[in-house]
Amino acid sequence: MQELVTCHWFCQLCNTKLGKIIPTIVRLSDRVTEVDNKRVTSVEKKISVCCDKVQKVTEDVNKRVSDADSHVVKIERDMKVMNGHITTMKEDMTKDLQKLATDVNKVKEEVDKKLTSNQKDINDISLKISDIFGEQADNWSVVVKKEVNKSLETVASNIQDVHKTLMETRAQAAEQREKENRTTRERK
Repeated sequence: MQELVTCHWFCQLCNTKLGKIIPTIVRLSDRVTEVDNKRVTSVEKKISVCCDKVQKVTEDVNKRVSDADSHVVKIERDMKVMNGHITTMKEDMTKDLQKLATDVNKVKEEVDKKLTSNQKDINDISLKISDIFGEQADNWSVVVKKEVNKSLETVASNIQDVHKTLMETRAQAAEQREKENRTTRERK
């Protein structure tokens, strides 16, 4: 700077000192630029790394959300299928219970008719026997009554068994419905 004639200060003493200051300022400016460039480059690298990480995390989150959505859709589809099966099972069980109740009632009516018919036949036979045998008919009547009572007890026992089976079936059906209702509530 001191060699340049066009660049000078007003006095020679100041000119000499200024000649030393200006190169120092230029070097300082170069160092600041160099440090700034290093910092900018470093920050740019860090930002690039962070952007890459953010992109990876975003992709991972998007993939997990997509997987979760597909699982939810699959579960909803499975639930609809299961609800359809449950509804079908309920309808089938209701039909079966109604049919069973109808069948039991028919059997009961037939047994009642048969018992009434048998009672009439027994009474008719008993009257005929008493006409034929007289006093011995009383003993015969007791024997016939015992046999009729045994038959009636057997029929009553059979009716009770059928009734018990019907009640058990109803209880099982009610228990099944309760399980299905709990399952349905738990899914919701």
